[in-house]
Formats: sequence, structure tokens, C-alpha cells
Amino acid sequence: MNSKHAFLVLSTFTLVSIAYGEREVFAPTKLAPTATAGTVQFGDGTVAAPSMTFKSDTDTGVFKATDNTLGITTGGTERMRITAAGDVGIGATPTNRLNLTYNGVSGVATVGPNSTSGNTALTLGTSSSGTYAERMRIDSAGRVGIGTNTPNSRLNVVGGSLASTGDGLSIAGNLINGRLFSAASGGNVESLHTYFDGKAVEISAGSSSTYISGIGIASRSYTGTASDAVTLYTRGVERFRVNGSDDHIVAGNGDTSATPAASTIRGTNASGTDIGGPNLTIQAGRGTGTGAGGAVVFQTSAAGTTGSSLNAATERMRIANNGLIGVGTASPEAGIHVVRSSVPNQLRIDNVTTNATTKDGYIGTSHYNNTSEEPVLSIRTQSNSAGENQVFIGGSSSNFNAATSVSLYTAANNTTTGGTERVRIKAGGQLRFVPLAAAPTVSVEDGDVYYNSTTNKLQVRAAGVWVDLH
Repeated sequence: MNSKHAFLVLSTFTLVSIAYGEREVFAPTKLAPTATAGTVQFGDGTVAAPSMTFKSDTDTGVFKATDNTLGITTGGTERMRITAAGDVGIGATPTNRLNLTYNGVSGVATVGPNSTSGNTALTLGTSSSGTYAERMRIDSAGRVGIGTNTPNSRLNVVGGSLASTGDGLSIAGNLINGRLFSAASGGNVESLHTYFDGKAVEISAGSSSTYISGIGIASRSYTGTASDAVTLYTRGVERFRVNGSDDHIVAGNGDTSATPAASTIRGTNASGTDIGGPNLTIQAGRGTGTGAGGAVVFQTSAAGTTGSSLNAATERMRIANNGLIGVGTASPEAGIHVVRSSVPNQLRIDNVTTNATTKDGYIGTSHYNNTSEEPVLSIRTQSNSAGENQVFIGGSSSNFNAATSVSLYTAANNTTTGGTERVRIKAGGQLRFVPLAAAPTVSVEDGDVYYNSTTNKLQVRAAGVWVDLH
């Protein structure tokens, strides 16, 4: 060992200790044994020239980065650093227990438990108040679980409180909005869009400005107001809207439009042979206990004066909570109650409306045997090409059963219900005057006829007196 160029040889699995003094083997390497232990000391080295290196690759090895910090370099570039606190940095100076950073132009960084035969999973966890818990897991099938260690979908988020703003799933592109995209043949298609005010969400089959074939649901804040709306889109056009300001449900292409489109609300159409269609029910709100339910109200808007202001909507028809229908009145008092100041348009019944065509109107009643017999005709009106305006009472149409008798009733005043039968046209065609024991005295005028049951004679009023007709 006295030679200036002595060598220290360590055979495989053999430890050689030096018992006396310090001997320099190769500067800056130094053997520093003591009576009980020994050390091998190296120079600090640098990134480009590490102190622990290889004969044929001198820029790859281990060096002292700073005091109490170990650095590992390859090709003269630092790759990993371990600090005195035990923090490890790969590609970066560590500020946490493990820092991974890639600063290359391109490439892939792989982190994961690799197995040649078994199933593995990758878990990430954090500690809260000193207690460690798993927070995220990627299982062997590539499913990601947050809040669960058994994810059942490609991304499975479990747990969290609706009352906590720190829970849930947040998607944000910037401070203005966030978007979630799905892959399509023509490029990425926007599937979820959140707006800057935090109140608006779109679930769409297109971008926020151009929707492709599909459906979008959006909740937006109107500019200048605090109200929101929920809208339904198909093929890039708004079809349905629920306003937050007035709670109106709007069918069509928007709350307002310079080119408003017609719309239809219907039930599902049948498909196949001889398949019936379903009912469509429109229901007013129901009350409880002694509280009555609401009415179904229909409104329209007539033309106003020129301008851009919306014309007022007016109630035109109402189905009350007792089933009575009012046209022109909000308080119907009959099955169909029509109130209209224009006399010709109060109630009109036509079978056609084509000009210069015979028109019929019918009013009838269901037959006693309504499952096997046609209804009974009450009144029929007709305007025809012969220049006749006719009124038929009790019959005249093969589509109705005719009346077997027609009776006329009157009363002595306008507050009597029911009234009294006065004249009857019977099934055989005879006309019957209901007998009176004495001559009538109410609304008497020349030309009146009645049957006197005391004298058993028909009498007619002539020149102010009653005269026997036979």
C-alpha cells in the first residue's frame, strides 16, 4: 500500500477493510478507515463530471448537487435529485415528496406497476389531519375511480356533498366557461358546455354556436336580467323553452323571433299495422281538501297598432274546474257558454265553409240505445242553392233518428222553471192544443188559437173576442 499508485480491489461478495491510517488511492477518492468502521469518500463532482462514474462513460453517474443533496446525471444532464428531507425530483428540483417533470420536446412518461402475469392497479392518496386515505385508483381494466376503489365505468366519481363547493366534478376551460367534447368522424363535438355565470349548462350535439343533428339543453342568464331559461334544441334550432322570469313554457324557435315558427305539441305516433295512437292529456293544477283545482285557459293575441311592442294576450276559452267550457267568458255557467258581442259569431255550426256550397248544421242528442242507434235530431238548418234557408225540427236527415213528437212549452212569467206544454205535434202528424178550462188572458192578441176544454171547441181571437172555430 506504500506505492503511489496502489489499487483497492473488492472481490464479489468480499469486503476488504483497511485498519491503519488514511491512504489516497485515486484523487479525489479517499479511504478513511477507523478502528471500528471505514468509509470511501469521493469528491463533490459536477453535473458534467460526476464523482462516481464509469471508466468509459465519465459524464454519467452520481454527484453532490448541494449540501446533503444527491444528484444523478446521465450524458452530463441532471436527471434526478434527492434532498436532505428525502424529497425526490425527477426532471425538476423537488418541492414535494415526489416531483415528476418532463421538459423534452416529445416523449412519453410512464408511471405504473407493470406485471407480466397478474393484475395491477395504480392508486393515489393524500393525508388529512395525519390520516392517509386513497383518493384515486386506476384499475387493471383502465377504469378510473375517484372516491371509490372499485370503479365500474371509464370514469367513476363517488361521494361528495351537494352542499359543499369542493365536491363534485368541475370542467373549466378558463374563467369564462368549460367544455367537454366527444370524438366524431368530422372532429370533436361539444357535449357539455358551462357558461361564465355558473348557472348555465348545455348538453349538446354541437358547439355553442352551431349544433349538429342532436339535442341540446341549456340554461342561460338573459342579458340585463336575473332570470334563467331552460331550452331544448334539435338540429341547431331552439324548439322548447321554460322561462325563469314568467314561468312560461314556450314551444317554437325562441321566446321571441323575427321569424317565429309554428309548433305542434302531440303524443307519440303509432308505428306498424293497425296500431292506435295514445292520448295526450293537458291537466290543470289540482287542489287539496276544499281547495278547487285550476282551469285550463286558452289565450290569443289580436293585431294592434303598428310597432315592435308585443300585443297583449286575451283569454278566448276556458275549461273550468267543474268541466264547464266558456268561450268569451271566464265564468261559464253551462256545458258550453258562449259570450260574444258580435251576434253573427256567437255560435255557428257548419258542415263546410266553401263558398257557393250547400251548408248544413245539426244539433242532436244520443239515442236511448246509443250503442246501436243513431242519435236523435233536434234542429237542422240548411242554406242551399235553391235560395232556401230552412230550419228542420225533429228530423230530415238519414244520419239521425227522427223525433216521435215535438212539444212547445211556455210560462206566464220569466221566473218559472219547467213551464207548461201548450202544443204538441204527435207521431201520427196530428197537432194537439193542450186544453184550457178558460180563455187565456196573458199576452192575448188577434189570431191566437186555443182549445177550450169547457166547451170542447177550438177558439180563435178575432176583433178582440174569442170566436168558436166549429
